[in-house]
Amino acid sequence: MKLIKSLSSLCVAGLTVFAAGCSSNDDEPGKINRDLPFGRYSIKGNVSAADSGEPLEAEMRISIPTDPSGVKSIQTNKTEDGGKYHFFDETNVYEAFKVVCIPKDTAYEPDSVVVKLRYWLECYVEGMDPMYNGDAFHEVNFQLKRNKN
Repeated sequence: MKLIKSLSSLCVAGLTVFAAGCSSNDDEPGKINRDLPFGRYSIKGNVSAADSGEPLEAEMRISIPTDPSGVKSIQTNKTEDGGKYHFFDETNVYEAFKVVCIPKDTAYEPDSVVVKLRYWLECYVEGMDPMYNGDAFHEVNFQLKRNKN
């Protein structure tokens, strides 16, 4: 019985060490693991007031849908003139991103949407990295509602 308990403890300790040795790109934003599929993404759009159509200033964030967007973001950005924003980068392939819009004017409600990323590779060129999945392009426009307070 002691032998089984000892072996069980040893297995748990071994799995803990193994899991600790595995790394994830989430720990190092912007670093690409070339042993995993990677690609480029571009997400752009506009932020405006739903009631007037006027462009709004906002902080924009991209996060993994399961991560709390207020705490952990892959990228942050601010809207430019006319309420436009644009994210682009090369990263390991994610199935989806959450795009979060936080208006500067607190009279408007923040909003978010989950975007499924569909990578597209026009053609494979000899010598191209076989882990490259291509490009994903998406447009996400936000029409923010006024707070009801």
